Amino acid sequence: MTVRKLTLTEVRHGGLRHHLNDTDAATPATHTWVVDRIHHYAGLAGVDPVEAFTDPVGYAARTGRRVSPHCWGQADWATGRSLVYVDPARCSTRGAAELVTAHEIGHLRWPAARHSTRFFHHVQTLLDGQERLCDAAAGTGGPR
Repeated sequence: MTVRKLTLTEVRHGGLRHHLNDTDAATPATHTWVVDRIHHYAGLAGVDPVEAFTDPVGYAARTGRRVSPHCWGQADWATGRSLVYVDPARCSTRGAAELVTAHEIGHLRWPAARHSTRFFHHVQTLLDGQERLCDAAAGTGGPR
């Protein structure tokens, strides 16, 4: 059996860390939860308004871009609107969806960075911003 080597993008994405607790991270991702997270990260990144999609057919109809059946998420800004697609079924858990969502919002916020080391540093900063917001909202000094 041949094992496929990870791409550099997959390795860099694998280095991202969310700040969800273990129970939340293991909970299945739902349409509503993913859409809420897309809007949350868009707000943090300053790319509001954003149109959120969890359906590849709806996203493809809006963007004119076919979504690969292997695609976990995609961002588009070519139409002059910020559009984000994240597939909750493919991501399966909130932890995985959290990383994909921040990654796709990162493409809207820092499009020129592409999949560079700098891009993933920016995405991790965005994920870390989530932790700081939770700290301030909860007043606990730690993520909720």
